[in-house]
Amino acid sequence: MIKTDVEFDRMLAQLDQLQSRAGRLSPEEDALFDLIAALVEQYDERRYAAGPATALRMLKGFMESRGLQPRDLWPVLGSKAAVSHVLNGTREITKTQAKKLGQFFGVEYQLFL
Repeated sequence: MIKTDVEFDRMLAQLDQLQSRAGRLSPEEDALFDLIAALVEQYDERRYAAGPATALRMLKGFMESRGLQPRDLWPVLGSKAAVSHVLNGTREITKTQAKKLGQFFGVEYQLFL
């Protein structure tokens, strides 16, 4: 079982090395490749499992991918308090806010509902 990101990176490097010799692996190396690939996939699923998509997860994902901070949304949602309530999950995103977020991020507003 892979337990850390360092081990994960090391296993990915090992996979790359084995994959570069594809077609020339011994039966043991081929079995090792399959084992490491399974362990990497298991770790990846466990580490990066997002769960069901929610409006809040969508918003946080868009913010992270664009390197945005909560203050960047103050003009979009109208105030620091509105952004804080939405990001803390104490208030749902309203339809009006969703439309503004959709326009701001250049996506369909329904993603935020």
